[in-house]
Amino acid sequence: DVAKAVALDSRIGKDFLKSGIGYGGSCFPKDLQALMGIESELQRPLHLTRAIHDINTLMPSVLTAKVLNHFSKPTTLAVWGVAFKPHTSDIRSSPALKVVHELLAHGYHLHVHDPEGLQNFKDYFSQHPQAANLKICFNKEQALAESFGLVILTDWPEYIEFDWLNSPVYQKKTPVFDGRLVLPDNIRSQLNYQAIGWSP
Repeated sequence: DVAKAVALDSRIGKDFLKSGIGYGGSCFPKDLQALMGIESELQRPLHLTRAIHDINTLMPSVLTAKVLNHFSKPTTLAVWGVAFKPHTSDIRSSPALKVVHELLAHGYHLHVHDPEGLQNFKDYFSQHPQAANLKICFNKEQALAESFGLVILTDWPEYIEFDWLNSPVYQKKTPVFDGRLVLPDNIRSQLNYQAIGWSP
């Protein structure tokens, strides 16, 4: 409710007020590091800048913890989205990568889909010790097949517009872990759903 109220200010807007697993890409993380690097020149601590960095670093693990707390042992999960934002194949500094690393480290098998970022993702994880636990899926339905949970890590429109209430996710009460808070309230409330910044 607070975010909705703040978004009414046209100088701020709603585009960057969603809770979730954080920002990535090649620019913003680098710019923030550069700002932190001038602390000594300014001779004063940049508390807000460091807090932004620290919170952003933490948020992927918050989502991972929701997954680990839900399942009593590792299983197979569908992962939707690995690019740092929709409409790009860029996975540089994507918070999705940290979630994938953490889930692999805990023994999970992951069926991964992304509309544009799969080749970069495949190259990135090609030498990973648990690479055999990754399955590259070229459509989102393939990723869901034989999976016992769904983790959404990028807010691609095709995920938002998915026919949720006529899908196996709804019919089987598959747990959904939404790292981007992409689903509308009327859909969330009908699914076995968890997200950062939302409670039923």
